[in-house]
Amino acid sequence: MKSKCLDPSFLSMDYYHLLFLCLVFVPKIQKIKGTEQWANYHNQDELTTILMNVNKRCPNYTTVYSIGESVEGRELLVIQFSTSPGQHQMLKPEMKYVANMHGNEPIGRELLLRLASYLYFRYLAESYANKHAHMAKNDHPPCDGTVTDAFAQQGGITNGAKWYSISGGMQDFNYLATNAFEITLELSCEKFPDGSLLPKLWEDNKEALIDFIKKIHIGIKGTVMNKITGEPISNAVIWIKNSTDITPIKHPVTSWETGEYFRLLTPGSYEIYVTADGYQSTLKQVNVTNDSQTSAKIVNFVLMPEQLKVKEQHDCQLKFKLTNFQAAFGFTKIRSR
Repeated sequence: MKSKCLDPSFLSMDYYHLLFLCLVFVPKIQKIKGTEQWANYHNQDELTTILMNVNKRCPNYTTVYSIGESVEGRELLVIQFSTSPGQHQMLKPEMKYVANMHGNEPIGRELLLRLASYLYFRYLAESYANKHAHMAKNDHPPCDGTVTDAFAQQGGITNGAKWYSISGGMQDFNYLATNAFEITLELSCEKFPDGSLLPKLWEDNKEALIDFIKKIHIGIKGTVMNKITGEPISNAVIWIKNSTDITPIKHPVTSWETGEYFRLLTPGSYEIYVTADGYQSTLKQVNVTNDSQTSAKIVNFVLMPEQLKVKEQHDCQLKFKLTNFQAAFGFTKIRSR
């Protein structure tokens, strides 16, 4: 039976290869009754039901799986949204949201559950709009006159390092030991607010959660390949230098086994320097605009193997010597091995 999920156009944009990690060390707090489903805190069984229901309705674009168990034996569940769930697609970036990491941060867990459900219903809405042309027009007036970026105009940023600092956190590991960039979002001043406040917390953060996903499309991405064989080069190092700065950015990224790399960058002009063991290094100048919200700028590299470069230089030197020899002695042809 064909899925009643949705038109895949929403997913076809690269940024929806997502992992919503709802790490559920469920806190031992009383479930607070609210006036609707999302005005409640959800326990482990309810969390599982929500994720499974989304997967059941969208089997072609989601998958739910466990990455292990908590210290109390609860499943750590993940729901993945993608046009190819469970499979990696070339040059499609992957991102994750992680919530309730320490077991006593339920707001993040509730908002990610709401986000997973929201994406599903957004798919349905887009599918409906695509089949009802009047719904897809942009001439409808806004619901109200709210200034959507009022908070952003006030700054909207708390300096976490000045608030409190830690050493050896997950952000440090992901940034220093992998190619991942990670930040921590604090979503509420109160750790365990009344369940009736959860819908407002969702409305306060919904657009930001969606927009943050789109930020994986800033900067550049591409492949690093062997110039002779066309095979991917893994562990190539991609260095970045801002053209307006004399020093390179001190955090390079590396290519994966498929030759892929991804590098988040703000708008500007950059020099991209790529190195790999056994290969000749190469340099490109790139202008980054970040105009698109569906794909970073694609910049591919092909590297010449060093041993072939040495042989190429030797052949050129030999040809130069033979040409000079021919010119000096008036020979019309030189036979060489």
